[in-house]
Amino acid sequence: LFRSLMSVATNPALDLSKTPRALMFVFIGALLCVLDFSINGLDVLNDVVGTILVFVGVYRLAAIRVDSRYTRAMAFVRAISAIAVMDALRVQFFSGMQLHDLFTFVLHVLGLLKLAAVVFFCYSMRLLCIAAELPKSDRSWQFTMRLFFMIYVIPLSLIYMSQIAALVQGKPFSFNFGGAWFLVVLVALLAPLVSFFVSVTKMKNEIR
Repeated sequence: LFRSLMSVATNPALDLSKTPRALMFVFIGALLCVLDFSINGLDVLNDVVGTILVFVGVYRLAAIRVDSRYTRAMAFVRAISAIAVMDALRVQFFSGMQLHDLFTFVLHVLGLLKLAAVVFFCYSMRLLCIAAELPKSDRSWQFTMRLFFMIYVIPLSLIYMSQIAALVQGKPFSFNFGGAWFLVVLVALLAPLVSFFVSVTKMKNEIR
């Protein structure tokens, strides 16, 4: 089944000249969203800017014609990226607004969809690499996808589902790291992004 999912007709004639730049948009945008740094109350690494960069990169990558699976997967990623921009705008300008439980529930579901979008994105990049006959990049994206799945998707999915369960039951939910664990979590969260950057670099070099 997995082999059939990764089976795609090769097309060395694919124009990938703009792909590395689009991927860098996604990488920088994701980095801005993960990191949080403020100076005198000003959010220097703004999530709105980050989500817009991700959307622009995803939009450009989605325009590449690989096959129907790539098109559908990237259409989903593009839709979630657009919703993420709107959610970042909500947080930026209406963060003090009291949210109804139903809207909070929708936000938790959106969190799960964002995680699914990350997996679909990495899957799409593998399809693109296979179609363009970029074996080194394909292996790198495979490793990156595994890192995202283990470090982001599994733990955060459990947290989101716990939040949803607590919301449905009307119980409070809190989850935080303190002390040395914070540094461990920070390093772990950066690992997939480093792998992402390595994959982009390998893809750029292999396209040349």
